Amino acid sequence: MYINKKRLDDIRTYQSDFIKATAPDTDGDEPNLFLGKVIKAAYGIREFRGRRCATDFCAIEIDREREPIQPYQPLIETTPPNIDPLMPLNWDPVHKVGPLEFDEVVMKRGAVTGDTYGVIGGVDALRTGTETTEYFIIPLGKPTAKPFSDKGDSGAAVVTTGGVAVGIVLGGYCCILDTSAMKTHRGEDGRVIFTGLVTDTLYQPVTIVQSLEMILEDIKEEGLEIIG
Repeated sequence: MYINKKRLDDIRTYQSDFIKATAPDTDGDEPNLFLGKVIKAAYGIREFRGRRCATDFCAIEIDREREPIQPYQPLIETTPPNIDPLMPLNWDPVHKVGPLEFDEVVMKRGAVTGDTYGVIGGVDALRTGTETTEYFIIPLGKPTAKPFSDKGDSGAAVVTTGGVAVGIVLGGYCCILDTSAMKTHRGEDGRVIFTGLVTDTLYQPVTIVQSLEMILEDIKEEGLEIIG
């Protein structure tokens, strides 16, 4: 079985961070990792409004003692206006939930990549062997700009310029051919030897967004109510 070295290194890093987070402090006190109670979780493929799509979320009732008190701070600086052309637009405060729609201009605020901007598109995908139809987000910044999301941003709300929350980041990575390695995989006649090229791949972050209306529908089916 082939395992990408970068992904394996990431797993080891997460494992190391978890061990540090769960270790007793200098006084020997055990850390309180309890956040709240899981009220609904879903993972898999489902039908929603005529399309088969992926769902992956966990709704948690946060314990009052664990509600955030610190102001939001992304792990890296937010996108400067000279990189992303969508940042200067008027972004209304979020005031309602609405449907995912093609060509909507959206933004998200993630724990890792901060504020990023893009446009909603559609794509056919393959998830665990099942064909699905998903919404994804196309960044409009320069090619050198950071992606719309990266690992650690999953769950971030995706909102429109009109202040409508339409989804949350599902994330995901795709494997693409490293075309810069093409010159090393050519035969004597100059043709590309694709069986060799597939050994040189890059993993690129792709932002798939799942419908917030779909998630709320799942939660309500459990007889639960979202307040706020």
